[in-house]
Amino acid sequence: MSLVGAYDALLSRYMPPGLLISEGRELLHVFGDAQQFLRIKPGRPSSDALDLLDDDLKAAVTGALQKAQKDWQPVHYSGIRLSVGGREGLYRVSVEPVENQRSKALQMFVAIVEMAEQPAEGDSAPPLDSDVRRLSRDRIEGLEAELRYTKENLQATIEEVETSNEELQATNEELVASNEELQSTNEELHSVNEELYTVNAEYQKKISELMELHADLEALLAATDIGTIFLDHDLRIRKFTPSVSAAFNLLQQDVGRRIDSFVHNILHERLVDDVEEVLRSGEPRQREVRDRHGLHYLLRILPYQARKSTRGAVLTLVDVTALKKAESQLSDAVRRRDQFLAMLSHELRNPLNAIVSATALMRLPNVPPDTARHAYEIIERQGAHMAKLLDELLDVSRMTQNKMPMQKRVFNLSDIVPDAVAAVQKRLEEGRYQFLREIAAAPLWVNGDASRLQQALANLLDNAIKYTPAEGRIVLSMQPDDGHVVIRVKDTGVGIEPHLLSSVFDLFVQSHQTLARSSGGMGVGLSVVRSIAELHGGEVNAYSAGAGKGSEFIIRLPRAAAPPQLPAPASDAPPLFVRDKLVVIVEDDADNRDMLRALLESHGFAVYAAASGQEGLLAIERFSPVAALVDIGLPGIDGYEVAEYVRRNLGERTYLVAVTGYGQADDVQTALSKGFNRHVVKPLSREKLVEVLAQFLPPSADAAQTDAPAQAASGGTPR
Repeated sequence: MSLVGAYDALLSRYMPPGLLISEGRELLHVFGDAQQFLRIKPGRPSSDALDLLDDDLKAAVTGALQKAQKDWQPVHYSGIRLSVGGREGLYRVSVEPVENQRSKALQMFVAIVEMAEQPAEGDSAPPLDSDVRRLSRDRIEGLEAELRYTKENLQATIEEVETSNEELQATNEELVASNEELQSTNEELHSVNEELYTVNAEYQKKISELMELHADLEALLAATDIGTIFLDHDLRIRKFTPSVSAAFNLLQQDVGRRIDSFVHNILHERLVDDVEEVLRSGEPRQREVRDRHGLHYLLRILPYQARKSTRGAVLTLVDVTALKKAESQLSDAVRRRDQFLAMLSHELRNPLNAIVSATALMRLPNVPPDTARHAYEIIERQGAHMAKLLDELLDVSRMTQNKMPMQKRVFNLSDIVPDAVAAVQKRLEEGRYQFLREIAAAPLWVNGDASRLQQALANLLDNAIKYTPAEGRIVLSMQPDDGHVVIRVKDTGVGIEPHLLSSVFDLFVQSHQTLARSSGGMGVGLSVVRSIAELHGGEVNAYSAGAGKGSEFIIRLPRAAAPPQLPAPASDAPPLFVRDKLVVIVEDDADNRDMLRALLESHGFAVYAAASGQEGLLAIERFSPVAALVDIGLPGIDGYEVAEYVRRNLGERTYLVAVTGYGQADDVQTALSKGFNRHVVKPLSREKLVEVLAQFLPPSADAAQTDAPAQAASGGTPR
């Protein structure tokens, strides 16, 4: 037996006759034999549980239920006379609220009907119980309350009806007045209508004139080559000319769209910002722009003003591609000429400076033999460098006239590697580069001019060294490839910007123009390489992933890897002492550095020679020299940055002299503005050096003799 069944059995046995009724008077459960009090009446059944009771019982249960629901307390009525099963008796009616633990919102009541105690036989019937009287009284009071509530509602309804009637009367009066006003207005409208007929005739004439003007404007817009877009204040397209449709991808149905709702071909990300700024300020804007096809335009954005207020904007595009090409062609020549002259001047000044300094040193009395020999070597080396520059100029002349001499023969291309590498060996060692050779073991036969191909390979290696920072990696490869011999020179240097890849072999083109020009060069080396390759029936190409990602040059000739890594020489230890009248030299050219040091030592100065801006800064900061001779074009930290750092952090205690190949008026002004006390141009003669020395410490003869035996040390030790 289930638990629910047990509950039902217990309720049936012990529960007195009763009814479980919901708050809505719905019968939920029947207890005991309470069904004897229920009657199903004919007709449509009611869901109201009280409709199933006899009238006497219904009155008692209804009154008790209302009172229990109102007070939420049990209500008992006794002495209720009922006739059940043909027998008449007195009953007690109780209605109690039932607590629902699961749902406080669902109220239920239990109505229990029990027979009261019967009087003994022969006794007279007991008087009507007071509860019955109380039930009648409560029922009467409830009915009276309902009657009062009904009267009050009726009175309020009557008052509302009277108020509505008054309002309707007032509204009717207003409608009558409005009707009279409408009649008067109608008469006025008739008069206005006649005036409108006259004005309309005038407007028709104006419209006809405007249509003719509009047709003229449409013809003008269609015929003009100036691309034009009219925008309203919300940046929506009002009108455009056919010549601008290609640049902005416009169709006729785009009228009404915002200018920023579609992609255009103009390479100007702030186009919409410029338009909005013109709308805000009312000031026109003009700039040169390009499209995705490489065409150049003059873009003008003008405010569209009406009645002294900005109502929109007008964009015009004028194709200036032909003008830009002519301007460019007139200027990729003037610029290259000026660039070439500047580079030539600088490249000649460096070796001349070393030669002049070495010559001045050799003219001094009692020059030690080793010093004189070193000076001779510098003169010889720098003279050879100048000869190389002149040869490059001659090669340029021969290239432009197609008169470069060639002596071809069949030889093993790998034979040119040793001499080509030897030409740059010193620079490889100075820069501590990782230089790798990957040369095929089998002979690489070509028909060509060995000296010219060696020149081409040396130029590629020189170019790699020039644009690869110290300790970088350079790879030379020679390998056969499908009927060709391929020479590859690959580096980990500064790389080539994409826009320069197509012009890197042109004359006087260099990918990075900086003040640090210690490696030399006039921008003709790669042009010579291309000419030599083409004269041998081959080709040369440049490849780079972009700036900072290295580059690779490949020569392909009709019919290339990693040598053992060169050991990097140990860096010199920093000096541990300083002498009186110490001068620091900051110069990346070794010959210039050595000659300046020798000249300064001959005047009794202790010298610290630094090969880079970083090393020079450390020496100046550590030893506080009386003066520093600083080259401007230095790798890494240039001379301007050295001067700015010294003045910012060390003050004026060191006399700074800019020694440079840049000698124009603005170069002098720039050097002085950066903190230098003096600016001198290479080559620096002995007389000029004496003049410069006199500015910060004029040495006496006694001082020179006292300091002459200054200690000598190589590569960065004070002397």
